[in-house]
Amino acid sequence: MDNPFHFSFRQPESLPNPLLKMEKVSAGYGERIILDSIKLNLVPGSRIGLLGRNGAGKSTLIKLLAGELQPVSGEIGLAKGIKLGYFAQHQLEFLRADESPLQHLARLAPQELEQKAA
Repeated sequence: MDNPFHFSFRQPESLPNPLLKMEKVSAGYGERIILDSIKLNLVPGSRIGLLGRNGAGKSTLIKLLAGELQPVSGEIGLAKGIKLGYFAQHQLEFLRADESPLQHLARLAPQELEQKAA
């Protein structure tokens, strides 16, 4: 069955290489270090998956990537013009079954939709 709904992202104006670089990054909460000496290089076309037991640092890494958590040590370099975001597990409670993905995004960021429509 063909789906009448189509969703796509516009092509970026530029694709810097690397998009994101982490060098010897350590992160944690208070005195407790969760991630230590992380080295990560994301280039255009990269895909990553995070697998691990509870408490292994998956959410901590995502928060580092999204800029919600600052590293204890090391450096994170984000290319100019890059905006990172993610959909966290706890955000499921904000989903509404009667909304399309576009309606959900418009509800979360109405100013973005208004800017694009202008």
